Amino acid sequence: MKKILFFILFSSAFAEDLDQRIQQLAVINPEEYPSKITEYTSFIEKEIETINYFCEGEVSRNEKVQCREKIKVKRINYFNSIFFARKNYLNYLHEKRLEELEQEKQKTLGLLN
Repeated sequence: MKKILFFILFSSAFAEDLDQRIQQLAVINPEEYPSKITEYTSFIEKEIETINYFCEGEVSRNEKVQCREKIKVKRINYFNSIFFARKNYLNYLHEKRLEELEQEKQKTLGLLN
């Protein structure tokens, strides 16, 4: 039974869905970051933990090694995606604040004229 689940966890459809979510995380629209980040991270973390659970189950030593390596790659991609999403969001906030600052400057200068 565990071997069947092991195969399903790394079947193309399951793996592609998880990989796709990880890739989508990196390019979240910065305006939607606060509302979407929890949704993405919850899904991805749950899926990685599911894979980890079955990797620690009744599978051969070789399968465990392969499984752990695949989890490692997914976690690295996940953390890189979170980094890029957060970086894009912070850049977005920075640009927004600079625009607000420029508007305040123009407003103040307008009052002085």
